[in-house]
Amino acid sequence: DNPAWVLFDMLINIGYGLGSFVDPSQINIWELYKIGRFCDAVDKNGYFQGVNNSLGGKEPRYSINVVLADKINVFETLSAIASVFRGNIFFSNSYFDFTDDRLKPPVLEFNNSNVKDGFFNYTNSRKDEEFNVVEVSYLDDQDNFKPKIEYVENSDDIRKRGILSTRIDSFGVTSKSLANRIGKHVLYATTKENQAVSFVGGLETLFLKPGDLVSIDDELKTRQKNFGRILSVDPENRIVHINQKFVTGTF
Repeated sequence: DNPAWVLFDMLINIGYGLGSFVDPSQINIWELYKIGRFCDAVDKNGYFQGVNNSLGGKEPRYSINVVLADKINVFETLSAIASVFRGNIFFSNSYFDFTDDRLKPPVLEFNNSNVKDGFFNYTNSRKDEEFNVVEVSYLDDQDNFKPKIEYVENSDDIRKRGILSTRIDSFGVTSKSLANRIGKHVLYATTKENQAVSFVGGLETLFLKPGDLVSIDDELKTRQKNFGRILSVDPENRIVHINQKFVTGTF
Protein backbone atom coordinates (compact mmCIF):
# COMPACT_ATOMS: atom_id res chain seq x y z
CA ASP A 1 0.00 0.00 0.00
CA ASN A 2 3.01 2.31 -0.38
CA PRO A 3 2.08 4.81 -3.13
CA ALA A 4 5.71 5.13 -4.27
CA TRP A 5 5.92 1.42 -5.11
CA VAL A 6 2.40 1.32 -6.54
CA LEU A 7 3.60 4.08 -8.85
CA PHE A 8 6.68 2.02 -9.76
CA ASP A 9 4.50 -1.02 -10.44
CA MET A 10 2.29 1.00 -12.80
CA LEU A 11 5.38 2.12 -14.70
CA ILE A 12 6.97 -1.32 -15.22
CA ASN A 13 4.00 -3.73 -15.31
CA ILE A 14 3.40 -5.10 -18.80
CA GLY A 15 -0.21 -6.19 -18.22
CA TYR A 16 -1.83 -3.05 -16.85
CA GLY A 17 0.92 -0.44 -16.81
CA LEU A 18 3.55 1.05 -19.09
CA GLY A 19 5.93 -1.92 -18.95
CA SER A 20 5.77 -2.41 -22.72
CA PHE A 21 7.06 1.13 -23.25
CA VAL A 22 9.20 1.88 -20.19
CA ASP A 23 12.45 0.18 -19.24
CA PRO A 24 13.28 0.10 -15.50
CA SER A 25 16.62 1.75 -16.30
CA GLN A 26 14.66 4.85 -17.33
CA ILE A 27 13.28 5.29 -13.80
CA ASN A 28 15.01 7.17 -11.00
CA ILE A 29 14.46 4.31 -8.58
CA TRP A 30 16.71 5.82 -5.89
CA GLU A 31 14.63 8.97 -5.58
CA LEU A 32 11.52 6.79 -5.51
CA TYR A 33 13.17 4.71 -2.78
CA LYS A 34 13.65 7.84 -0.63
CA ILE A 35 10.03 8.82 -1.20
CA GLY A 36 8.91 5.27 -0.32
CA ARG A 37 10.76 5.44 3.01
CA PHE A 38 9.14 8.79 3.73
CA CYS A 39 5.72 7.32 2.95
CA ASP A 40 6.36 4.39 5.30
CA ALA A 41 7.54 6.78 8.07
CA VAL A 42 10.68 4.83 8.93
CA ASP A 43 13.84 6.09 10.61
CA LYS A 44 17.28 6.28 8.97
CA ASN A 45 17.85 2.59 9.75
CA GLY A 46 14.56 1.52 8.17
CA TYR A 47 12.69 0.80 11.41
CA PHE A 48 9.04 1.76 11.44
CA GLN A 49 8.18 4.86 13.46
CA GLY A 50 4.85 5.80 11.94
CA VAL A 51 2.53 8.69 12.58
CA ASN A 52 -0.46 8.79 14.91
CA ASN A 53 -3.70 7.33 13.62
CA SER A 54 -7.27 7.85 14.79
CA LEU A 55 -7.26 4.64 16.84
CA GLY A 56 -4.45 5.54 19.23
CA GLY A 57 -1.81 3.61 17.28
CA LYS A 58 0.62 4.24 14.45
CA GLU A 59 0.30 4.07 10.69
CA PRO A 60 2.39 4.93 7.61
CA ARG A 61 2.54 8.60 6.68
CA TYR A 62 1.00 7.95 3.26
CA SER A 63 -0.75 4.83 2.02
CA ILE A 64 -3.02 3.97 -0.90
CA ASN A 65 -5.89 1.53 -1.15
CA VAL A 66 -7.66 1.66 -4.49
CA VAL A 67 -9.18 -0.64 -7.11
CA LEU A 68 -8.62 0.31 -10.75
CA ALA A 69 -11.52 -1.56 -12.29
CA ASP A 70 -12.26 0.55 -15.37
CA LYS A 71 -10.29 1.55 -18.44
CA ILE A 72 -8.61 4.81 -17.48
CA ASN A 73 -5.92 7.14 -18.74
CA VAL A 74 -2.62 5.80 -17.42
CA PHE A 75 -0.92 9.22 -17.27
CA GLU A 76 -3.76 10.70 -15.21
CA THR A 77 -3.58 7.66 -12.94
CA LEU A 78 0.18 8.08 -12.43
CA SER A 79 -0.37 11.72 -11.44
CA ALA A 80 -3.19 10.74 -9.09
CA ILE A 81 -1.01 8.13 -7.36
CA ALA A 82 1.82 10.64 -6.98
CA SER A 83 -0.62 13.14 -5.47
CA VAL A 84 -1.21 10.73 -2.58
CA PHE A 85 2.27 11.54 -1.24
CA ARG A 86 1.90 15.18 -2.37
CA GLY A 87 4.34 14.65 -5.20
CA ASN A 88 4.69 14.69 -8.95
CA ILE A 89 6.10 12.52 -11.69
CA PHE A 90 7.83 14.14 -14.65
CA PHE A 91 9.74 13.02 -17.72
CA SER A 92 13.07 14.68 -18.44
CA ASN A 93 15.97 13.64 -20.68
CA SER A 94 14.35 10.26 -21.44
CA TYR A 95 14.11 9.65 -17.70
CA PHE A 96 11.21 9.31 -15.29
CA ASP A 97 11.85 11.34 -12.16
CA PHE A 98 9.85 12.18 -9.05
CA THR A 99 9.44 14.87 -6.45
CA ASP A 100 7.60 15.20 -3.16
CA ASP A 101 7.37 17.68 -0.28
CA ARG A 102 9.95 16.20 2.08
CA LEU A 103 11.99 18.78 3.95
CA LYS A 104 15.13 19.38 1.87
CA PRO A 105 18.03 21.83 1.90
CA PRO A 106 17.95 24.64 -0.69
CA VAL A 107 19.79 23.81 -3.91
CA LEU A 108 20.44 27.36 -5.12
CA GLU A 109 20.05 30.92 -3.88
CA PHE A 110 18.72 33.71 -6.03
CA ASN A 111 19.21 37.38 -5.23
CA ASN A 112 19.03 40.70 -7.02
CA SER A 113 22.44 40.21 -8.60
CA ASN A 114 21.69 36.96 -10.44
CA VAL A 115 18.17 37.56 -11.82
CA LYS A 116 17.15 39.61 -14.84
CA ASP A 117 16.92 43.35 -14.09
CA GLY A 118 17.39 42.51 -10.40
CA PHE A 119 13.65 42.16 -9.76
CA PHE A 120 11.40 39.52 -8.24
CA ASN A 121 7.67 39.60 -9.02
CA TYR A 122 5.31 38.62 -6.21
CA THR A 123 1.66 37.64 -6.36
CA ASN A 124 -0.67 36.73 -3.50
CA SER A 125 -3.57 34.34 -3.61
CA ARG A 126 -7.12 35.64 -3.36
CA LYS A 127 -8.46 35.95 0.17
CA ASP A 128 -11.47 33.78 -0.66
CA GLU A 129 -9.04 31.00 -1.62
CA GLU A 130 -7.41 31.03 1.82
CA PHE A 131 -9.68 28.36 3.26
CA ASN A 132 -10.42 27.76 6.92
CA VAL A 133 -12.70 24.74 6.42
CA VAL A 134 -11.80 21.64 4.39
CA GLU A 135 -14.02 18.62 3.79
CA VAL A 136 -12.01 15.57 2.69
CA SER A 137 -13.90 12.63 1.24
CA TYR A 138 -12.49 9.13 1.84
CA LEU A 139 -13.54 5.49 2.15
CA ASP A 140 -13.41 4.35 5.77
CA ASP A 141 -11.53 1.05 6.11
CA GLN A 142 -12.89 0.73 9.66
CA ASP A 143 -16.49 0.75 8.43
CA ASN A 144 -16.66 -1.49 5.33
CA PHE A 145 -15.14 1.25 3.16
CA LYS A 146 -18.22 3.44 3.34
CA PRO A 147 -17.83 6.96 1.85
CA LYS A 148 -17.27 9.49 4.61
CA ILE A 149 -16.24 13.12 5.05
CA GLU A 150 -13.45 14.28 7.34
CA TYR A 151 -14.15 17.84 8.48
CA VAL A 152 -11.11 19.98 9.31
CA GLU A 153 -11.38 23.60 10.40
CA ASN A 154 -9.44 26.56 11.74
CA SER A 155 -11.85 27.85 14.38
CA ASP A 156 -9.84 30.99 15.16
CA ASP A 157 -9.84 32.11 11.53
CA ILE A 158 -13.56 31.29 11.18
CA ARG A 159 -14.30 33.74 14.00
CA LYS A 160 -12.34 36.43 12.17
CA ARG A 161 -13.39 35.94 8.55
CA GLY A 162 -16.37 33.60 8.57
CA ILE A 163 -16.47 30.22 6.84
CA LEU A 164 -14.43 29.81 3.66
CA SER A 165 -14.68 26.16 2.72
CA THR A 166 -13.51 23.77 0.03
CA ARG A 167 -13.88 20.06 -0.64
CA ILE A 168 -11.15 17.56 -1.53
CA ASP A 169 -11.97 14.26 -3.26
CA SER A 170 -9.09 12.07 -2.14
CA PHE A 171 -7.70 9.22 -4.23
CA GLY A 172 -7.08 5.85 -2.62
CA VAL A 173 -7.41 7.19 0.93
CA THR A 174 -9.10 4.84 3.40
CA SER A 175 -7.68 6.19 6.65
CA LYS A 176 -9.53 8.80 8.69
CA SER A 177 -6.29 10.19 10.10
CA LEU A 178 -4.70 10.48 6.64
CA ALA A 179 -7.78 12.36 5.44
CA ASN A 180 -7.38 14.62 8.47
CA ARG A 181 -3.71 15.28 7.61
CA ILE A 182 -4.70 16.10 4.04
CA GLY A 183 -7.20 18.66 5.31
CA LYS A 184 -4.66 20.23 7.66
CA HIS A 185 -2.15 20.49 4.84
CA VAL A 186 -4.67 22.32 2.64
CA LEU A 187 -5.48 24.74 5.49
CA TYR A 188 -1.79 25.45 6.04
CA ALA A 189 -0.89 25.72 2.35
CA THR A 190 -3.67 28.14 1.46
CA THR A 191 -3.07 30.48 4.41
CA LYS A 192 0.70 30.23 5.03
CA GLU A 193 2.01 29.41 1.56
CA ASN A 194 -0.13 31.99 -0.18
CA GLN A 195 2.50 33.99 -2.05
CA ALA A 196 4.15 33.11 -5.36
CA VAL A 197 7.31 34.61 -6.80
CA SER A 198 8.53 34.66 -10.39
CA PHE A 199 11.80 35.80 -11.94
CA VAL A 200 14.11 35.19 -14.87
CA GLY A 201 17.36 33.51 -13.89
CA GLY A 202 20.64 32.79 -15.62
CA LEU A 203 22.34 29.61 -16.76
CA GLU A 204 22.50 28.28 -13.19
CA THR A 205 18.78 27.51 -13.42
CA LEU A 206 19.68 24.64 -15.77
CA PHE A 207 20.89 22.75 -12.71
CA LEU A 208 17.37 22.79 -11.22
CA LYS A 209 14.60 20.28 -11.68
CA PRO A 210 10.92 20.35 -10.62
CA GLY A 211 10.53 20.12 -6.86
CA ASP A 212 13.95 21.56 -5.98
CA LEU A 213 13.97 24.03 -3.11
CA VAL A 214 15.62 27.42 -3.68
CA SER A 215 16.15 30.36 -1.36
CA ILE A 216 15.49 33.99 -2.33
CA ASP A 217 17.31 36.96 -0.86
CA ASP A 218 15.55 40.07 -2.16
CA GLU A 219 17.09 43.28 -0.85
CA LEU A 220 14.07 45.26 -2.05
CA LYS A 221 11.89 43.22 0.28
CA THR A 222 14.18 42.64 3.27
CA ARG A 223 15.93 46.04 2.93
CA GLN A 224 19.19 44.27 3.64
CA LYS A 225 21.98 43.34 1.27
CA ASN A 226 24.14 40.44 2.33
CA PHE A 227 25.20 39.00 -0.99
CA GLY A 228 27.51 39.69 -3.91
CA ARG A 229 28.97 38.20 -7.05
CA ILE A 230 32.46 36.85 -7.64
CA LEU A 231 33.96 38.68 -10.62
CA SER A 232 37.26 36.83 -10.84
CA VAL A 233 39.65 34.65 -8.86
CA ASP A 234 43.43 35.01 -8.66
CA PRO A 235 44.57 31.65 -7.19
CA GLU A 236 48.27 32.53 -7.42
CA ASN A 237 47.88 35.52 -5.10
CA ARG A 238 44.88 34.00 -3.31
CA ILE A 239 42.65 36.96 -4.19
CA VAL A 240 38.91 36.96 -4.92
CA HIS A 241 37.44 40.00 -6.69
CA ILE A 242 33.81 40.77 -5.83
CA ASN A 243 31.36 43.33 -7.18
CA GLN A 244 31.09 45.40 -4.01
CA LYS A 245 33.04 46.34 -0.95
CA PHE A 246 33.23 43.61 1.65
CA VAL A 247 32.23 44.83 5.13
CA THR A 248 33.32 42.58 7.97
CA GLY A 249 31.01 41.81 10.86
CA THR A 250 27.81 41.92 8.77
CA PHE A 251 27.50 38.18 8.04
